[in-house]
Amino acid sequence: PVRQFFIPGRSQFTVNKVRLGNYDIRYRDLNSGALIKSEMFTLEQKTSPDGIQYGNVTMTLYKVHDGNMRTYSISETDF
Repeated sequence: PVRQFFIPGRSQFTVNKVRLGNYDIRYRDLNSGALIKSEMFTLEQKTSPDGIQYGNVTMTLYKVHDGNMRTYSISETDF
């Protein structure tokens, strides 16, 4: 499945109730036109004595010194 969102600059956005599994983020930088893809990440859940705990992924759409998510340039056909 593909989901499409418009996230204005300097904004935050939360997606809830997404199926567990492997995902990547693909986006177009509206200033440069560059197409970018994140590395794959996994949404998980864990069962604990207190109930179900869901994973949480936070990603910035700009470079952060010592950030933990790599991004890659992609072509229009991979977008």
